[in-house]
Amino acid sequence: MKHLNQLVILAAWLVLTLPQCGLAQFTFFTNNGAITITSYTGSGGYVTIPGSTNGYPVTAIKSNAFSSTFSITGVTIPDSVTNIGIWAFFNCPGLASATIGNGVASIGDYAFDSCHGLTNVTIGNSVASIGNYVFYSCYSLPYVTIPASVTNLGLSVFASCNALTNISVSALNPRYTGVSGVLIDQTRARLIACPGGFTGTYTVPDNITSIGDDAFDICHLTGITIPNSVTAIGNNAFNLCSSLGSITIPNSVTNIGGSAFGGCTSLHQAYFMGNAPLVNGVAGSLDGTVFLNLLGTVYYVPGTMGWGASYGSWPTAQWFQPAPQILGNGNGFGARSNRFNFTISWATNTSVVVEGSTNMFTWTAIATNSLAGGTNAFSDPSYTNYPCRFYRVRSP
Repeated sequence: MKHLNQLVILAAWLVLTLPQCGLAQFTFFTNNGAITITSYTGSGGYVTIPGSTNGYPVTAIKSNAFSSTFSITGVTIPDSVTNIGIWAFFNCPGLASATIGNGVASIGDYAFDSCHGLTNVTIGNSVASIGNYVFYSCYSLPYVTIPASVTNLGLSVFASCNALTNISVSALNPRYTGVSGVLIDQTRARLIACPGGFTGTYTVPDNITSIGDDAFDICHLTGITIPNSVTAIGNNAFNLCSSLGSITIPNSVTNIGGSAFGGCTSLHQAYFMGNAPLVNGVAGSLDGTVFLNLLGTVYYVPGTMGWGASYGSWPTAQWFQPAPQILGNGNGFGARSNRFNFTISWATNTSVVVEGSTNMFTWTAIATNSLAGGTNAFSDPSYTNYPCRFYRVRSP
């Protein structure tokens, strides 16, 4: 109790002896000779947080310290501060400018969430971690630069930043990069964010294996090309992309997040090249969120697997290709019991010719198959007679 009384007396003494523009604008506590700001008590306007006073450095901004303070218009955080707590500046709609000092190592989750008036932010060159949803719904923010020091970006950092036209990354950053202004985690081969102000078509780089949660949230996409390297599409990945007219999902995708295309009001067709992806680990036929509140049709290639009467709340229909093709998965693809098997897909009740070759120059007809229901399971028992054998299919 004696120690607590001394702490209170010390804090009170600091408030009484500080100049009016110093820590008298804040409540705070001291711990091991360092000051943590706990709340703002000033009159508003531009706030400059002092780096130290009476020999005590200001090292942290506590969770919710400035939360819902409508009166502040800007803030400078000194180099002495090493940590910005969660929700620290949450819902400060008048905050237009924020300068984060070069000593800050981490910015907590939701730190600037719903700062709707934020138009300029400078991130210090010592920041290593930017938490989840830090700039969520900062919908006036036009650009942001990620310094070389950042090694961790949380989920949906820039989701609902619909004025964001450019995300720039320091050329010295070893993990993140900006490609056409789109933010990519190179370590995880993951697309993190597309600027909300992005307009037009976009081709995902072919080294990307996943599209993150909220990655294209409120982007003005009119078209998207997803390469065969992508295996996962996150929750709300294309949420509210109201100009997106159709989508083609490659056969590499095995999992799609809930509401991945929610609110895409121009989207009425989705074309799937491969087996039905799971939706957050469950069958897509059981999910009603992928195309939430939209009307349309999911088209799938005959012979691919896992499809029911619906997928993600949309009815399904077969997608017949312009030419016969060999499916690269399902139905025993590859060598099985001294036979080589694959599934042929095309149109219902059409015929196809299967040809084989040992050198890819000279081709010989092996069989002519009818595609009842649009598919045929082909099996070649003679493939073991050749050092190698290639296959192709064509119309008769």
